Amino acid sequence: MQEESSETDTTARAVVCSENAEGSIKDMWTGDFGLTRWIILRHDGTGVLLGGRQFILDISMDFKWQVLDSGFDQPFHLGPTIPRTPILLAEFRLQLDFDATTPGAVKLDGKDTITERRTGPFKQRDPGPRVFAVRLERGYFTPKESSSGLSPCHYELRLVFEPSPYGTKQEWDGIDDYMETDGYWDDKAFVARQCPSPPAGILPHIQDNCVVS
Repeated sequence: MQEESSETDTTARAVVCSENAEGSIKDMWTGDFGLTRWIILRHDGTGVLLGGRQFILDISMDFKWQVLDSGFDQPFHLGPTIPRTPILLAEFRLQLDFDATTPGAVKLDGKDTITERRTGPFKQRDPGPRVFAVRLERGYFTPKESSSGLSPCHYELRLVFEPSPYGTKQEWDGIDDYMETDGYWDDKAFVARQCPSPPAGILPHIQDNCVVS
């Protein structure tokens, strides 16, 4: 995914999917200004969902995905200017089949790590295929979480799932104090394509909203 905006016609598939066949971490959609919550969708129909908190990894699951309607491949226009007010680029439905039963190590950038796979709420149970309504939006966004402790930067694109790909609160066993106040089931939005902060002042707002007759 590119960081600079350009004027072009594209599709949600081209924007959302990782350019790297291995699903590099640089192509992730992040829900955290840090490295604790992110999702990758690869062009080959596979992906990875990760969820953690500082040094605790709760979720690292592979999944297969498929498109359920035409919205994913419907062309739309990306202008050179990021809108100050978020706009909808595409809506579509995805089916995700999570692998919560295969043992093994977590892979990152195609390489095994020393961390064993974590299956979040599913506890070695097959969750079966799950259907999500997804929105792709453009604007100035910041992640919901900031595990790095730094002030979050802005991102140009946002991917919103309904419901959360992390499952519902009822599906999680052993909820601790952290999850009671900041549970994964509330994490539905992921951002990508880092961008500068929105311009300040009234002039950019007028320029964005002026109508030429």
